[in-house]
Amino acid sequence: MIAGVQHRQTNAVWAFAYLALTIIFHAGLLWLISRAVISSSAGLLSIFWSVIISLIVAERMALTVLFSVARSPSIPPRLEDLPTRPRVALLYCTCDDALEECLNSLRSQEYENLAIFVLDDSLSEHSRELINSTGYTIVRRADRNGYKAGNLNNWLKTWGKKFDYFVIVDADSMLPPDFVRRMLLYAEHPANQGIAIFESRIMAWRPRTLFQRVLASGLAMANVMAIRLSNRLGITLSYGHNNLCRVSPLLAIGGFEEKYIGEDHATTLTLLAKGWGCQVVDVESFEGMPVNLEALNKRTYRWTRNDLQLLAHPWTKAPLALQFKLLIKSLTHCFWVAIVFQMMAL
Repeated sequence: MIAGVQHRQTNAVWAFAYLALTIIFHAGLLWLISRAVISSSAGLLSIFWSVIISLIVAERMALTVLFSVARSPSIPPRLEDLPTRPRVALLYCTCDDALEECLNSLRSQEYENLAIFVLDDSLSEHSRELINSTGYTIVRRADRNGYKAGNLNNWLKTWGKKFDYFVIVDADSMLPPDFVRRMLLYAEHPANQGIAIFESRIMAWRPRTLFQRVLASGLAMANVMAIRLSNRLGITLSYGHNNLCRVSPLLAIGGFEEKYIGEDHATTLTLLAKGWGCQVVDVESFEGMPVNLEALNKRTYRWTRNDLQLLAHPWTKAPLALQFKLLIKSLTHCFWVAIVFQMMAL
């Protein structure tokens, strides 16, 4: 009982700290905008819309955080041990961004019925030489159609039927040695057979600079919101990496959505429409953080394009809460891109 009270108190501290930082951050950003554009009527209009969008985003954040803290975690059940050893493929996706440390870490997985593949779309000789030296099974294509989704679909078409599950990792992903085994404890539970994608709780991998540590601080609260709110409402969207996917549902829908920038979100929407689910489970993994403001803006700009593109996705069977979530995400990312561009211009 005492531990439970302490846990709730810790979550409350995280929540109010998150809200306070959000308010301070938005106020500071709006002040920066006002300094840059106050001199013109167009600038005043820009400030007006920035304030409106900021208020919408802040209200959404406040309600989401407070509701998340008020609710208990909603995590799928898991087995205590694996009665069988399903066939699992670990897919390292790269395109001229392979990292030697991350590649080497794949060997540390303790699960025995595992095959490691490098899905390599790289063009540079350096990247290809690094990947060739790993000894992993390398899958290369004649073209780069469909980008990451096309890369994954190429593997699914050739290898998919030989495996029960596959894990997707990006070039900067780091997995603990027991990652595959722990993810399977959830995937193999009889109550979870309707879940197609199991997402891990992604944390920052060795944030070195103050900038990276600030970005990393938001991941803890994001994980709380995912487990306490998105899971409960059935509106969890795949992050596209550091996850475990069932092969059969992906084959049934024809693979990943190649016409969208964010194949992860688009594919999740397609799976949801077919009755499959996506849930975050209590397994940690890690990823790299943007090193500076320019890298952050590049990533946020890509996310914004993805969110706006998803507005055209068939939503007939998507939950209303998910439609609202995607709409607010689009506004949020548009606001962030505008702000960061303005900050870089100062």
